[in-house]
Amino acid sequence: MVDLVWSLWQCLDFENRQQVISGTTNMYGTGRLQTLEDVADLGVVNIEGKSHKLNELVSTVGGPFCYLYE
Repeated sequence: MVDLVWSLWQCLDFENRQQVISGTTNMYGTGRLQTLEDVADLGVVNIEGKSHKLNELVSTVGGPFCYLYE
């Protein structure tokens, strides 16, 4: 349900939260800070075999995704 929480947070101020990220490139918080230009490794869920930058993945209504919660 992380995507639901993310979607709800974005909808609170959609114009300013569409392209907002925070954190490092390492799950332990020790890597460099992420940018929207970083490529995401989707691992086994990457059934299309395409590379995606983070700026393509931060919205549920843009990029390879297209869904809304009601």
